[in-house]
This record gives sequence, structure tokens and C-alpha cells, in this order.
Amino acid sequence: MKSRTEKDYHATLRTLFNWIVDEGALTTSPMERIPVPVDRPDSIEPFNDAQVKALLEVSKKTRQPRRDEDLLLFLLDTGCRASEPCDLNLNHVDMSGKKATVDGKGGKSRPVYFGRTTARALWQYLREDERTPQDPLFQAERGDRLPCSGLRQLINM
Repeated sequence: MKSRTEKDYHATLRTLFNWIVDEGALTTSPMERIPVPVDRPDSIEPFNDAQVKALLEVSKKTRQPRRDEDLLLFLLDTGCRASEPCDLNLNHVDMSGKKATVDGKGGKSRPVYFGRTTARALWQYLREDERTPQDPLFQAERGDRLPCSGLRQLINM
């Protein structure tokens, strides 16, 4: 149920119970103890299972399917902004703790956590070639850092 619908239901029930109290059938409204739900129109709805599956299927048809699938898994698990995984180096990732330290807005670092499936996929991706800790986690075809525009192209496919 959307947050707006939930808020509308609450308002309708509150009105009904206030009328019942005014008619004398109840002494107090049970809705007084239930807080008004928050309706945030700016909140983003998460992807549904079909959308996630479609994204992952498309990533398998790119020029670098392992990298692109792993990148999408990482984004879906962590909820990072698009620029954050593009800026990650290997030394920012703790595979045993299943977390990465990303530089967010305002240059503030914060940990983000990923699941077992993403960790397994990243292990396989990282085994493909040798890298130093300062190398980017997600590399472009030439081995340099994947630009945000490259990520945008992947998502727009």
C-alpha cells in the first residue's frame, strides 16, 4: 500500500470514529492512540522482483557482463548513489565484513553493507585479473575507473 493511501485510510477512520464519539456510542476514539502515517511524496519506491530480474538480465548482455551484473548487485544491495561505486578502490572494500566505505555527499565517508550473493559475485569478478589495492573496483574496458556516464549507459539500456 502506498503511503498516501495509508494516510487517507487513517483520515477516513479518524473521521468515522469521531462521528461515533459525537453520537455517544463510544466515549473516546481508538484513533487517538494511532499516529498519523507519514506521507513522503519524495520517497522512492523500491524495484520489484520483476524489475530487478530485468536489470540483471540486461547486464548479462553487455560487453562486460560480469562487471555490470556485479555493479548492479552492489547498487541494489547498498542503495549507493551512482557516483559512489564508480569512485571505489579495492582498498575501500572489506570482503570478509561484506562492507565498503564510500565517499558520499560533502566528502563524508560512510560504510555500506552488501549481502552474500554480491560478495560471491565480487570475489569471482576480482579473480579475473590481478589488481593493486589502489585500483578501481569497477573498471572500464581500458582498465581505468568506470565513469558515472558508463553506469548511466548501463542503466539506460
